[in-house]
Amino acid sequence: MKLEECRGMLAAGGKRDTANLVSVAILDLRMRLYHIGDAELKALCEEMAANTEGGSREAEQAQGLHGRPLLRVVK
Repeated sequence: MKLEECRGMLAAGGKRDTANLVSVAILDLRMRLYHIGDAELKALCEEMAANTEGGSREAEQAQGLHGRPLLRVVK
């Protein structure tokens, strides 16, 4: 079973926090596979955050159900 499938089953089963943890594991694996560094990921997140500021519909959708960002890099 693929990690994406596990994440989908967890989310569908109401295990949202666990599904988010699997998403982080998927991100980590992809970063290693494609040789993406922490600095590149941070720059991407900052750019995405800058593009969604201002109360746009995309910013509201990116925040998910709990009104908090789904991904934030802290170093």
